[in-house]
Amino acid sequence: GTYLLYDAGMGWLDYRVSLDVRTDDNDGLGVMFRYSDDDNYYRFSWDRQRSYRRLVKKAGGVFTELAADSIPYVVGQSYHLELVAQGSQLEVWVDGLRIFQVTDDAHQQGSMAFYSWMSTGVHFDDLVVEDLSGGATNASPQIISIGATPLDILDNEMSMLTVVANDPDTGPTPLNYEW
Repeated sequence: GTYLLYDAGMGWLDYRVSLDVRTDDNDGLGVMFRYSDDDNYYRFSWDRQRSYRRLVKKAGGVFTELAADSIPYVVGQSYHLELVAQGSQLEVWVDGLRIFQVTDDAHQQGSMAFYSWMSTGVHFDDLVVEDLSGGATNASPQIISIGATPLDILDNEMSMLTVVANDPDTGPTPLNYEW
């Protein structure tokens, strides 16, 4: 694989990486975090051709799978990724849905890197790294479910929309919806 490392983040402790990714290929893409050297980091990777999403750690040069599933990405579609590393808690979010949540304390600090494997045309955009080590965060609310009653309507009919959301840090302001 190939990665592009942000060298200045080696002292980062607890943080959230948020970005948009898209690829024109069907091979691997992802993000490495709490990277301290080539033998010590966490990595989220997503590979359509090989049918996996994985969260792995590499500790002392040895890979260990922490979580995985077989959900493919759509070639050419943009996805919003969030990776949260706070203490021993690690989370991976795709388009506002948490897909992996694990506890692991092998790596407590380190930088982040963009990652690709055999992939041509991977695009990383709108990167934001948020420091979570201060304790006071304002994490974005996460939509848990959306429902409509009835599901199918005509142009002149109405439907009742139900949204369930969670504010992971309860503030600083109440949840508001705008339609």
